[in-house]
Amino acid sequence: MSGRDGLTLVDADEVPADEWRAVYRTVLAPAFPPEELVSEAGFLAQRGHADAHVWFARVGEGPWCGVALVETGHADGTALLAYLAASAAARGRGVGSALLSHVRERHPMLFVEVEDPAVHTDRGFGDPSRRVAFYDAHGVREVVVPFVMPPVAPGLPRVPGILLGLARPAADTPDRGEEHVPADAVRSFLTGYVLEDDGVDAEDARVLGEALQADTLVVRPLLPRP
Repeated sequence: MSGRDGLTLVDADEVPADEWRAVYRTVLAPAFPPEELVSEAGFLAQRGHADAHVWFARVGEGPWCGVALVETGHADGTALLAYLAASAAARGRGVGSALLSHVRERHPMLFVEVEDPAVHTDRGFGDPSRRVAFYDAHGVREVVVPFVMPPVAPGLPRVPGILLGLARPAADTPDRGEEHVPADAVRSFLTGYVLEDDGVDAEDARVLGEALQADTLVVRPLLPRP
């Protein structure tokens, strides 16, 4: 799929494995700290996987400069935008915006994990404040639950200080303000993703499980932070 300014998005299943390795090393790995980053082998395992959908982006005939990885095997049609990244050279050229717009229209209940800038600082993998501002500008809203990101792989730690975002199709996203949404889909997603994960902390699970008993959950803009 081609867009403005020569930007092209491609279903990455069509891309050779050696180019996946290059995307991992030049786009994905520089954008996420080790505790949030799947291994290169784990990334390549998503190629052709039934429960994953991966898109690469490039400008003109240049190298791949963006990636979006969506995990689709969650309950009730929910999905997780596990990774969205653009190379340093491509930032500000609409790559991340194009990828986000592309995947959110295909997944009407798309969850996103975003570092809370009140907890996380810029360690050379991207500024958390700028990431929150990016997602807020694109209508991603915070689901107000006591969320802790589960380990991305065995042996890695859980990651506190992560906001759970919800990216719905643009037509379904209110302009601003707080809203209440039915808890069913959020509960189904978090039960499989967090509560049934082997690496979940028992206290984290208890607190989250209690919050998910509500009939509705608050969803609010990412900015300003409360």
